[in-house]
Amino acid sequence: MAEPTRARSVSPVAKKITVGLGLGAITIAMFVAGSLPLAVFAGVVTLVASGEFFAMIRARGTRPVPLVGFAALAFLFVIAYQRGERAPLVFPAVVAGAFAVTAGVMMLRRRTDGGAAAIAATLLGVVYVGMFGAYIVVMLRMPHGRGLLLGFALMTVLNDVGSYIVGGWRGRHPLAPSVSPSKTWEGFAGGSVVTLVTAVVVSKAISPPYTLGRALILAAIVLVAAPVGDLCESMLKRDADVKDTGTIFPGHGGVLDRLDSLLIAAPLYFYAWRVLIR
Repeated sequence: MAEPTRARSVSPVAKKITVGLGLGAITIAMFVAGSLPLAVFAGVVTLVASGEFFAMIRARGTRPVPLVGFAALAFLFVIAYQRGERAPLVFPAVVAGAFAVTAGVMMLRRRTDGGAAAIAATLLGVVYVGMFGAYIVVMLRMPHGRGLLLGFALMTVLNDVGSYIVGGWRGRHPLAPSVSPSKTWEGFAGGSVVTLVTAVVVSKAISPPYTLGRALILAAIVLVAAPVGDLCESMLKRDADVKDTGTIFPGHGGVLDRLDSLLIAAPLYFYAWRVLIR
């Protein structure tokens, strides 16, 4: 009798690559589908990330008001799609409304202890995930928006890929050991080189709206903002004592784990672009 065939286990690196390629394929499909499907996709993904954020905050005993965060996120994305580059003028009003509603909910609760922490956590979710994420749709709705957003996505995502590969290969000196010991200066350098090379390619392949000068300036912003975004999320996870924000993507963690660099870089990229095109 033949021995049963043993199932081959998939290595963590292979799993990470497979899932990453799948996510890339889905994102490219959304770019091809058009602005509205891409905006809806971005909104749904960010909404899931918002849920992971609030679950992470709750793990430490803080009691935010997730429904307020979800509603504010939806308003922000709708406004971003309708008003485009004028939308940021309205964003502070949404944040102020979220503050007022959250404070009202806290007053109606029987226990008011921890109210300040709950309000702060709710607003952090609104700003960090909702408002910063909405800048992705703001860029999408600008002239040549899909090209602009594609260049941003390529620079930011490939920065993370370059940092991961070079850091795993040659990483020796921690970038921020108290926050994320696995992030290294060598990885930062590798990610920076990949981002600059990507900027050169983007300037040739996506023109308009990019020129070489614009692309390199924006790449300089990304190569700093993307690692900062990654480290900020690592700091939040360390504070919450969790390894990942979720398990939806094998080898990658949660949705917020994939968006962390994009969230911090998006508003900076948008405002830099506004300055460059004037």
